[in-house]
Amino acid sequence: MANIDPVHNRKVAAWLADALTPLIPDMPVEPPPPHVITRKVVVGDNAGIVRQALKVAAAVDGLDQARFTKGERGARLALERAAKLLRTEVRRRSRKSQP
Repeated sequence: MANIDPVHNRKVAAWLADALTPLIPDMPVEPPPPHVITRKVVVGDNAGIVRQALKVAAAVDGLDQARFTKGERGARLALERAAKLLRTEVRRRSRKSQP
């Protein structure tokens, strides 16, 4: 293992700072402005999708709880039904939004 000499490290750091200082323009260092995207989300129009998504989430929870039990098949079917209803709702909403 190499010996760590703090005096030598400081000398090297000072030498590097002196060498690089002329290359750096005299500009104030400020962080760039945050990139913010603003977008309106209309929840009223998406209430059906949100409702169906909550049903899918509940079905996933039910499947997780029923895993490796005799209720797993029913939980899988419930999840499939909820996912299909969500798909139908999304398709219905996407057709309405198209001109």
